[in-house]
Amino acid sequence: MQGTSTSTSMSMSISTSSRRRLVRRTLVPIWIQLVLVTVTGAVVTVAPTTNTSNTGIPTTNITGTSTTATATAATSTTTISITIHQNGEAESCGSADLQLSKTDLLSTVHDKYQVEQLITQWLSQALVPQQSDFKLEDYCDMGPEKTPILWDHDHLRRVPQPNNNNNNRNPFLPCRWHTQNGQRITSFTQLFDLATAMTESPITTIRGIVDDHRQHTCDNNLPVDSHSTHQCRDATTTTATQSIHLVAVPAGRLFVFAPTYVGQVFRLSHLSTIPESPIDSSSSTTTTTTTTTTTSSPDDMTLTVLSLFPRVFEVQYLFTKQEASELITRALTETSPTHKLTRSSTGTTSRTFFSRRTSETAFDPQGAVAVRLKQRILRLLGILDDNLPSPEHHRGRHPPNNEWVGHDDGIQILRYNQTTAYAPHLDFLTDSSASPHNFDSSGVGGNRFATVLLYLSDVTLGGETVFTQTEASHTLDDALQTLRESGDTKAAGIQVGSWEEEMVANCRRHLAISPKQGRAVLFYNQHPNGQVDNTSLHGGCPILHGEKWAANLWVWNTPRRNHPGAPLKTEYHQATTKKATTNVPTTVSVTFRNSGMDPAVQIAELWYDEGRYWGPLGHDDPPLQFDTYQGHRWNIRVNGQVVHRFVIGPEEDQEFVI
Repeated sequence: MQGTSTSTSMSMSISTSSRRRLVRRTLVPIWIQLVLVTVTGAVVTVAPTTNTSNTGIPTTNITGTSTTATATAATSTTTISITIHQNGEAESCGSADLQLSKTDLLSTVHDKYQVEQLITQWLSQALVPQQSDFKLEDYCDMGPEKTPILWDHDHLRRVPQPNNNNNNRNPFLPCRWHTQNGQRITSFTQLFDLATAMTESPITTIRGIVDDHRQHTCDNNLPVDSHSTHQCRDATTTTATQSIHLVAVPAGRLFVFAPTYVGQVFRLSHLSTIPESPIDSSSSTTTTTTTTTTTSSPDDMTLTVLSLFPRVFEVQYLFTKQEASELITRALTETSPTHKLTRSSTGTTSRTFFSRRTSETAFDPQGAVAVRLKQRILRLLGILDDNLPSPEHHRGRHPPNNEWVGHDDGIQILRYNQTTAYAPHLDFLTDSSASPHNFDSSGVGGNRFATVLLYLSDVTLGGETVFTQTEASHTLDDALQTLRESGDTKAAGIQVGSWEEEMVANCRRHLAISPKQGRAVLFYNQHPNGQVDNTSLHGGCPILHGEKWAANLWVWNTPRRNHPGAPLKTEYHQATTKKATTNVPTTVSVTFRNSGMDPAVQIAELWYDEGRYWGPLGHDDPPLQFDTYQGHRWNIRVNGQVVHRFVIGPEEDQEFVI
């Protein structure tokens, strides 16, 4: 099956007659009723047939009546009201009521791609959009020029269009469906559980409505200013429909949390709890523009909204004190030249030093704690779920060990000593003409999608993370005057008129998040459509007293550069496809494992070729599993000396044991 849509110009006309036409799906036919909320109140009944289309997809005929539902099978049905949101948008774009047979759906095994196909198919026909020109099929499938190819692209099941004279569009790619707290819908059991929870515990919501780009805090004890664009609706006056709110994520895109107001809390109860007691950083979550105190059980990870533009969240209960200590220890004891603690650099292809980035950096791509944190963060972002298909090779795009290989830069560990800082910058990378990688994430390219910061230590004074595009509380001149009167920068040894002094002043007039051990911050570098979010400009404020340890993970929307499946620029892609097949490197999955039997490799390292450290491979280290290419050379080193050499062969799966 081809992975991209061949046409996006045709849109489906949703009418009562078109809904009664042929629908195709890829599972055993079952009895389901769809209650369509339309002006005519038409009810459509889906009844199974044994027909098969010329594509081999089983088909079902849709017939209907114009008044009330007629039972066509002796099965009980459940009515589920669904409110649909576009990815990253708090306001809904439409709604639909589905009347589903729970018994039939749960008695048939569906993989998550079938679930996504069917939900998209049903909602594309039943949706009552807020705007008449919104078509779910056009939103889910943006077309080949706007759909990045992810590792599981070949698993996606296209949604057939109703067979009518007004629609000639080919089957389209489905949306991925998430709850508003990021949980991916991978089974019908989840859908029915959500509906049951709504019935048993009706929800009323307090929502902030924001129509401009200012930051607001929702406080329902304050009167609503009739001239303000921000309104806080009291829960007692807001009628909450018992409806499941689902977020539609277009094919090839990643889920984005949609904040409504500053102080809003997302409870991520679907995420696994941390076995060890996590660090509670809620006692002093302070920023320049707002103070937020949240309380929650350690069993629940939470997101608290700190900013709307850019989207910034505090993450509570993400990691433990022990994990923070282990990351710091690993950075201090790392000896490999490419990963040990050294002066921080910038750039996409080489180590370039920037005079206004004065911190130190170490990388931990494969340590046990780093891997756990990476998986935890990918689950937090709704990227990684626990319901992945069995490992299969699809053009080199499958993640071994249920990981999205190459979708991050690895855990970066940072140390800031007194007066060190990092001037405001974007984590989104600028394209390099010398690189074959396609960085244009608004099309099919890949770039840094989100950043998660972990504060590993407390700081006495300074060291905040500042977002300089947020609303300023006062002018720069006033901030500088107040700062000089305080004597804080003078005591730290920062010169008057320096860039560090100006940065401290900016840190005291914009949204600035104080470092506290156990605190984590999530912000997005891209808008949901892949365009760079320039409001995510941020910096590391100078340390005025003490030392700051932090870590971060940059998550990409596609495999990052130099990894299998990474998007290439058109000219490089065309040049590659013109080569003879025998000249194209073969992607293979490899595992390097230490048997623990040979004392000579008790403390060993895996290196790529002669100059790139990959990870530890001693007796107590986990196996290293990743994708590489036929002909690549790898070696094992002990105390800097090569003790084993390996050349990757043509087999799809290879294991090397030392």
